[in-house]
Amino acid sequence: MSLIAQYRKGADWITLSSNNTTGVANLATNRVTANVLGPVEFRILCEGTKDYRASLDDIVISSFMLPEEEMDAQCAVSGATEVEYNGQLRTNDFIVYPEGIPYSVAYTPPAPRNAGSYTATVTIPSTNQITGGVFVFSNSLVITKATPSCALNAVVQTNYDGTAHTNGFTVTPSELMWSVAYSPENPPVNVGSYDATVTIVGNSNWFDHEITFDGAVVIADSLPVPPQPRVSLTNNNNFTVTWAGIPNAVSYRLDVSTSATFGSAGGTVYTVDFEDGTKTSFAEADVTLNGKSWKLTEALIGTLAGDRRNGTKAARVRYNDPEYYGTGIMAMNEDLATGLSAVSLLHGKYGDDPNTAGRVDYSTNGGTSWVSVGTFDATATNLTLFSVTNLNVAGNVRLRVVKTSGNDKARFNVDDIQIYPYTPGSSFVAGYSNRAVMTTSQVVTGLQAGVTYYFRVAAISTGGLGGYSPVASVTTRTGEPSGTPFENWLISRGHDPQSTDYSAEADSDGDGMTTWQEYLADTDPANSNSVLRLNGTLSAAEGRLRWTFPQSTARYYQVEYSTNLTQGLSVSNLGWGVPGRMLTNALPSSGEWFWGIRSLLDAP
Repeated sequence: MSLIAQYRKGADWITLSSNNTTGVANLATNRVTANVLGPVEFRILCEGTKDYRASLDDIVISSFMLPEEEMDAQCAVSGATEVEYNGQLRTNDFIVYPEGIPYSVAYTPPAPRNAGSYTATVTIPSTNQITGGVFVFSNSLVITKATPSCALNAVVQTNYDGTAHTNGFTVTPSELMWSVAYSPENPPVNVGSYDATVTIVGNSNWFDHEITFDGAVVIADSLPVPPQPRVSLTNNNNFTVTWAGIPNAVSYRLDVSTSATFGSAGGTVYTVDFEDGTKTSFAEADVTLNGKSWKLTEALIGTLAGDRRNGTKAARVRYNDPEYYGTGIMAMNEDLATGLSAVSLLHGKYGDDPNTAGRVDYSTNGGTSWVSVGTFDATATNLTLFSVTNLNVAGNVRLRVVKTSGNDKARFNVDDIQIYPYTPGSSFVAGYSNRAVMTTSQVVTGLQAGVTYYFRVAAISTGGLGGYSPVASVTTRTGEPSGTPFENWLISRGHDPQSTDYSAEADSDGDGMTTWQEYLADTDPANSNSVLRLNGTLSAAEGRLRWTFPQSTARYYQVEYSTNLTQGLSVSNLGWGVPGRMLTNALPSSGEWFWGIRSLLDAP
């Protein structure tokens, strides 16, 4: 236990000594000198548990008398004090001798309350045989500035509505001026997560202070549910579905099923958007994309301004020169076990590169052999949808994209590859479960005559997938297909033959070819980059001409040529179209050569 000796002269008890009895087995002497003028009270406190005891003996309290000769009073500050501003009056502690004599303290500046440095002046009056004095202690008390505080009242979580959303804050002390700024956008309006930085302007007692609250405002994408879609054209084995566009939607998802409740699609859509991959060189290497390994040869993942991408990244593919360099190929190293009902991707030519072409293949034997599902011409500077449905491949499958024309100066981008699952017996129409659509209409193909189909659509924005529209239905026709070949061609392209935009004489895309001419060439009447046009190069060193043009497997082509227009034209049959095919010819001896391409619906 502890034995504590104290005295009191005035209101407070003053401790003289404190001694612990632990290990003390014999009486021990404790002597303390106080030198305090009377009258005083004295006591001894015993601190410990109730089971502890101590023995005390021979307690002697000696009186203190002023010396016969006059003595000088003494004073010292009990350590310089540095404290933080809190708005309260602050003081020092002092030691005077003899203890108990009266004294007074004054500060300069007076009333130590605000931040600053203070000097204490202690005055001890002379009494009896004690000579007083004045004692000055410079900087005895230093009050430092304090740091203000700020609390976020509540995190704001809301849906996008086109207006700014901000937080409430509590700043202490409330009289200080403050401001708030948000990142990455100030004020928060668009979809995203925003950090709030509060800047507090201090004063003579408070520091300037800045504090950041991460995720103070979260604005989610609020997409309205699309209205019920409608059918604009119906035929025996296809129909065209259209719907109203949704603000802030970047694409749509379409479901078509033979069941009004939309039965199981038999798996999930495997999507490669390249956002999770990194590959900065064209050298062959493996990269993991959405959990699957891909081998990219003469291909990289690009982020430049010239890359056509739906996001921050897209694949960029170059060479098609197996003899000297290699063929640009992106191939899966692993199988999907979900089968394949449809495949889609976005493509576009890189930067200002020349037109080029590609092909999409699948394999069911681990990549030993490949089957082509279709080709595409990369002629547009904006991303263009390539889509093939009704593949109906069950079991293990993997995919690859192959560049089929052009050298390293004719590159193309690929983004948002989607592989749709296939399960026999599913109520979904093959290729139309969560089908990606970039516009507000879609031709649904591969249907049966006289069957009722149900369909719905949902919008997608940067915030994710919105709600589905009300379900609509249509029954395909029976009997002879309606419409002329020209009308059915427009339907297959996803266009409404009844629209004046696609009348035979119209030029909807402004590329100089009427819709009828685009039909004869099998080019897209809604895409000005899809046009029957020759692109040729001359190699004087090799003595040859090379040229390409957009080719369709459904059209037969002839080349008309002449070295002298006054002598008429010669015609040579090129055969049915081969997308990406390059034609060559030796330079004519006359140095001039004129040629043109003719597209036919049937072989001559």
